[in-house]
Amino acid sequence: MNILFFVMTMLMMLAILTYARVESFRSLTALDVQFTKYMEHSERKSLNTREISWYDTLHATTRKTGDSPTQPKPKNQANSRISIYLLLNPQVRQQPPNPAQFNKMLVLTKRLLARLYSGHAFYTEIEQKRSGFLDEILSQVMAAAANLPSEKKITSTADLANLNLGDIELNDVFYKMLKGLPSEDAGQERPDEDVEESQASQDEGESQDLPVAAPPPRSPIGYPKLSDFITVKKSSGFRIYLASREILYLLFPDPHVVESIIATRNSLYQQVMGGMDKDTAKGNFQQQFMDKRDPMLEVADLDFSVSKTNPIYYE
Repeated sequence: MNILFFVMTMLMMLAILTYARVESFRSLTALDVQFTKYMEHSERKSLNTREISWYDTLHATTRKTGDSPTQPKPKNQANSRISIYLLLNPQVRQQPPNPAQFNKMLVLTKRLLARLYSGHAFYTEIEQKRSGFLDEILSQVMAAAANLPSEKKITSTADLANLNLGDIELNDVFYKMLKGLPSEDAGQERPDEDVEESQASQDEGESQDLPVAAPPPRSPIGYPKLSDFITVKKSSGFRIYLASREILYLLFPDPHVVESIIATRNSLYQQVMGGMDKDTAKGNFQQQFMDKRDPMLEVADLDFSVSKTNPIYYE
């Protein structure tokens, strides 16, 4: 009996102690939860107060001046290709001073077509039947572009191939011009338009030499593709430093001047990579060739900016 009484007493004491510990644990847990919530609220409030204080008292500064917000560097809007943007956007070309610029681009585009394709079989064949076919093509391109629905507006030169000129012969000739036919004696492929714009706006950093792509199959009677020489994007002028030889021939009547420009810009590239200031290089370049431009062109039409992009890849 004494042993049984002792065991029962011990069990009751253990039960009482266990219950007490459980209650204590519950109380501590509830207190911990409340404390955590309080600290989170207090910390968040403190951070918000500090951020507001920083916003009210601090101002962004540039590295150079230390007192004005950083401004993005303006992108060079000149392009090494002929921009037919005004030809494709009738509403825009009516706004001053665009009508005069439109006439210049129309003349240069017609000259380009004649220079690139005159003498090739498809060009000679249609020229014999329709002497004014270049004017017809450009007129129909402008009309077709103007009639496109807004969701199908032209955003790249590749989109030009989808235009219907309303004439089977004109469609065929224009398509051949756009696509071209690589020839056996053609030089290295020009960088595409997106790569060219990226490199043209590059003014800092290391040399922008481009990798040489494997040439496509070539024909002995080939001709260049028009999309290498035109852009559908808006342009403020011609980037002489990266313009192809064919574009330079349109801008400067004297062939000797064109070859001199190519040699000079290659030399300037080496000098800029050697440490010459780009603004100095631009000034020298402009002073040497600005007055030799086609009389139809104005000073603002030509951009002589020099960068660390190697112009040899754009000839």
